[in-house]
Amino acid sequence: MKKLIFAICLFRLFDLSLPYVLSRNSESFNKKVYLSIFHWPPDSIVNTESYYKTFDAHHYLYLAQKWYSKRPIQQNAFFPLYPFLIRIFATLFGSFFLSGLVLSNLFSLAGFYILYLYLRETDREEMPIYLLLLAFPASFFFSRIYTESLFFLLLVLLMYGFRRKIKWMVLISSILLPLSRPHGVIVGISVFIMTLLNREKRQLFILSLAGFWLGGVIYLLIMYFSTHDVFAAIHAQALYPRVNPLKMLVNPYRWVKENFIFPSYAMRYLGPGNFVYERIVFLIYAMALLYGRKYLLREEYILLVVLGLFSALTDHFMSFTRFLLPLFPLYVALWGMLEKKEILYTMLLLFFTLAHAFLLTLHSLSYFVG
Repeated sequence: MKKLIFAICLFRLFDLSLPYVLSRNSESFNKKVYLSIFHWPPDSIVNTESYYKTFDAHHYLYLAQKWYSKRPIQQNAFFPLYPFLIRIFATLFGSFFLSGLVLSNLFSLAGFYILYLYLRETDREEMPIYLLLLAFPASFFFSRIYTESLFFLLLVLLMYGFRRKIKWMVLISSILLPLSRPHGVIVGISVFIMTLLNREKRQLFILSLAGFWLGGVIYLLIMYFSTHDVFAAIHAQALYPRVNPLKMLVNPYRWVKENFIFPSYAMRYLGPGNFVYERIVFLIYAMALLYGRKYLLREEYILLVVLGLFSALTDHFMSFTRFLLPLFPLYVALWGMLEKKEILYTMLLLFFTLAHAFLLTLHSLSYFVG
């Protein structure tokens, strides 16, 4: 546990201090992109906060202050739980920005603790698993105003609740997951598959499904009373300069063509470096999917398949690495595959660490990296 705490502090110190160091030289900040996309407040100037508050963070802070709108706005595509919590704790922390930043860091720290308890429960609390998660290229989002930390916490709470058969934990996390982000709904599909395959815990899984149903109803009611449109999130997708993710999901040929055969759109939006890097991460995920089954519990593998493939098949890999981040079975599978291959594990950890530092630098400077 002491080694884990030290590693978390080391990575978190790096993730929080690098943007501050970069902010000392404002010439490198990508003001063109910053001013061309939605930023909140609209009259805000580039300052130290800007290096921590990038892209989606502006939408969450807007929702925390203004909430949803009956007009078709981009923010209607985001889910309500995280901005609601930012709003609730803004008074305590003194600002919406600090509220979001502190909550994200607290959620991720709590998530690591529950993950430690979960892996200890299954005799797999090995340091290399945590190092892969901490060094993962997108793990700096755990310290940003994004939903990754909240989703990670709720996901490990759900799985720990299943493991220990803690009904209240299963129910609460199941209700909150579909309120946190679209992938929370996909977790519900995973639980449905678990229900079909596991008779021993079927009652617990049914309780979870009831929680997902209730959370979904709450979300639709929130959207109806806030926007008069229960499908406002789907309609808001048309306001973003990329393909509707649902269209990609139902057209596998288009996904293959636009991602690997004629990837002009993805190349134009991501740039050559990010384009190649995202596909390397996809190959790593695919290897875990093909060869990592024997290192995972059945419920973990279902999550790896359903959540991972949904993230991969609904876009041009533009946010794939970030969407993979909370999917902890990935790191368990990778360590299982590389436990007896020390050189390959070291190379993977080094690749993760270098990519992490590079992407954090770009993201802090307002370059899109997912």
